[in-house]
Amino acid sequence: MRIATFAFLLLLLTGCFNAKENEVSYTKYQDTITIPAPLSFSLFQYKHPLIYFLNGDSNQLFVFNLDQNRMVGRVQIPASPYNNIEFGGIHSFYVHNNDSIFLQDLYSFSIIDTSGKRKYNKIINSPGSNHWPAILYNNISGVFPIYYDTVLNKLFTRQYSGEKMMSEREFYAVKVEAQMDLRDSIMKELPVGYPVLYNKNYCGEANLVFREVADSTNIYSFMASPDIVIYNRYNGDIKRLTAKSRLQHKDFTPLSLHYSKEMNRKMDHLVENPLYMKIIYDKYRSCYYRILLNAKEIKNEDGSYNTFSDKDLIISVFDKNFRLLTDVNAGSNHLWDYSFATPKGLYILRISDNTHIKQATINGKDLIFDIITFDIGHARM
Repeated sequence: MRIATFAFLLLLLTGCFNAKENEVSYTKYQDTITIPAPLSFSLFQYKHPLIYFLNGDSNQLFVFNLDQNRMVGRVQIPASPYNNIEFGGIHSFYVHNNDSIFLQDLYSFSIIDTSGKRKYNKIINSPGSNHWPAILYNNISGVFPIYYDTVLNKLFTRQYSGEKMMSEREFYAVKVEAQMDLRDSIMKELPVGYPVLYNKNYCGEANLVFREVADSTNIYSFMASPDIVIYNRYNGDIKRLTAKSRLQHKDFTPLSLHYSKEMNRKMDHLVENPLYMKIIYDKYRSCYYRILLNAKEIKNEDGSYNTFSDKDLIISVFDKNFRLLTDVNAGSNHLWDYSFATPKGLYILRISDNTHIKQATINGKDLIFDIITFDIGHARM
């Protein structure tokens, strides 16, 4: 099923940091968010100084003040007519302000306020139909959240084929994002597609797309490619750049389509290839962080085998023009997806005794983050 959430996105990563690499020095320390109530989440949003966690068990947004290290509120999400059917529940959210919290489930977009009052609703993806529409709008795998641009009054969302499987090349002919104008609720796709690598090859499970939002641009990253796409939301300009880590030691090798139904081979393929994950925009330092899970040999010299959780997490730091400043090998003891930029530095969630994964969801008592602060001001810009 195309809507499936891939558990491997949340696999554990371990290791330690060097003190200095290349031209950019950095410091590292830890911060712990103490959870006063049971929290099981897979979606979150950081909006200084607040972090919003979607608690799927209670269908609530838990609101934490990071500076005060305490929970400051909860927002009860109203029931949806689609929550009790297949793939029910919230797939994505975006908090604009107290009066406008955007929600996306499989069959609708909606807007609520902090009291839970629903203020807007638009039906999507043909609920009740016997087949999917040609284009689906959904936060596939939980890594491409919706975003609202207040200047344009438009909502941005992931889109993909509802008719083709990910193993079919036609799936990658569909553009990766659409925008909806809230004045008329009309969907319009953006002119951003997959790299040629996907159009000509089978990349196995390395098919996720990530989108980061900067001041005026959307930045797109693809798992199998070091290339990125930068789209200007206001004038429509598109730039295609290569943002490759110096620590990437081999190129991505496509997989034979013969293995499209063999999950064990596809998981080995993820281990032995470099995988580019999310990009994080740091508005406080005018730079970008790109996450790479580096390639790993399947079998070690001692006869032991590596798994996805053994892959090294590489943080590549780019300046505002995407010139590479430094690369840091963070090892494999972190959950790469739960990372965000703050005035203090880059937060990355550590795996710990109180933080574990259950069905692709984080279950935590105390959330322990490494904070890495890069001294960008002394780097060559």
